[in-house]
Amino acid sequence: MWLLFPFFFMAEIFMSILGNKIGKIVHEENKIKHIEIFQENFTGLIHHSISSCILLYAMYYNSWCLNNDWSMSLSNNQACIFEASQYISIYDTIVAIEIAHYIYYIIHTCLFKKIKRADQTMLFIHHIIALVLIYNGHIFNWGVFGTIYVLFTHNLCDIPIHTYLLLKNIKDSGANINNIVFVLSEYVNGILLIIMWSYLRLYMYGSLVIYVFYSPDIDMNYIVKICVFILYIFDIKWFFLSLSGIYNEIIIKNNNSTLYCEDDNVNKIT
Repeated sequence: MWLLFPFFFMAEIFMSILGNKIGKIVHEENKIKHIEIFQENFTGLIHHSISSCILLYAMYYNSWCLNNDWSMSLSNNQACIFEASQYISIYDTIVAIEIAHYIYYIIHTCLFKKIKRADQTMLFIHHIIALVLIYNGHIFNWGVFGTIYVLFTHNLCDIPIHTYLLLKNIKDSGANINNIVFVLSEYVNGILLIIMWSYLRLYMYGSLVIYVFYSPDIDMNYIVKICVFILYIFDIKWFFLSLSGIYNEIIIKNNNSTLYCEDDNVNKIT
């Protein structure tokens, strides 16, 4: 896995630079805020789309979409080994992709990020928690299943968010997007977000959280349990933030962004 990490970390850097360059082309006025929003959602959409495809394969391969046998899956750390070659497994690839993604964004947030999101602190803590859960995958009876299941229930939900924010960002640049097409995409992504978040994060992941805390069959480190619980609290808070965004930005057409502060770094790049 650690042999794959440098490759995916460099890929994160490349996609971030590419997103920044394209953002400057899209936004001719070169406002820092608009370019960073484009960069963030451009790279996020690519990452979560690729990651979700691999995770969907992993879930399908093990029939985990249909069979949530927590006791069997969590207790068997070798339940999900897919050999992509003689040396590299699909699980190692997934872990390398996600660790590279979270470490890069922690570094980017601390050193390079100029605008602030309404959920910036939550997002930063979320990245730390994700790294803790992935790192402890094999150590504290969390296993391959636990790692893939949490990533699967979370990553898939981010695709409609990035798609909506990216289209909105492009439209804000003055690009000629058919209004009917844009409005339709708004509602489609809004509906998808509510359905996917409710089912994947609140129900499917919530079921795992309940099992982790109340099942007598599982002996899990308290650090992992705390991280799992905090992540679910964040999911609930983000769900209501998303509902607020859908209502304000799509239903009543409020021009103020729910996610991005309006007064942060709107200066032109010099």
